[in-house]
Amino acid sequence: MHIIFHRVTSRNLLYLQSELRMLEDKLDQLDKEDLNAEPGSDRHVCSQCFERLSALEGSGPGPKVRMDLIRRLRELAKEYQEALLLRSQVLGLSPPSKRILKVMRKCFELRSLVGHDETLFDDDEDLVALASPQVFDVLSRSLWEIVPGTKLMQLNQEHMFFTTERYIETAVTIISTALAAFLLLGSIGFLRAVKSDSGRLWLIALFTSLFAASFSIFSNARRADIFAASAAYAAVL
Repeated sequence: MHIIFHRVTSRNLLYLQSELRMLEDKLDQLDKEDLNAEPGSDRHVCSQCFERLSALEGSGPGPKVRMDLIRRLRELAKEYQEALLLRSQVLGLSPPSKRILKVMRKCFELRSLVGHDETLFDDDEDLVALASPQVFDVLSRSLWEIVPGTKLMQLNQEHMFFTTERYIETAVTIISTALAAFLLLGSIGFLRAVKSDSGRLWLIALFTSLFAASFSIFSNARRADIFAASAAYAAVL
């Protein structure tokens, strides 16, 4: 988990942008002055021919000023565009999960940061994770909160706990498999036991609703996927 310094990097881009615009205005002003010079003079020719400008760079202050300005523009334009690309890549990084933030802050409560680092991790929007956090479904996130962990370390008089993802994944797999079997086999059994058409319609509505709810809890499916799966489930019943 790292800080990307949104405010500072944004200001740096604005500074580069302003400086680049200022140099561009200076170059435009030199172009106007050189074009208004006497036709055929070195200054007038330099505004139209870069080769001539390069050859006359050491002959006087005018060509040298223009060449220095051009070189500075090249460097600054490259720096600005690289900063833009890097900024775009950094903004694509994922924020840390709430669970990671909670653990980190608990750790730093026990071993406090001092000086300028005291408020290092206070701004959630300024934090990113180098590795994209795994997207858990509703059941997995709930299990992370309620399943007791194994003691990892002791800091001062308090303990840090953790639970491996493998245990959570195993528990979710068992629960989801059992529920899927119940929704498929149980619904068939209930439908065979009920003889009236109205009762069967109510059972189909009930089990379809249960299927849609469980599908949304046990997966990260989109609403369109949930609707399509529920329609297929109801058709099978």
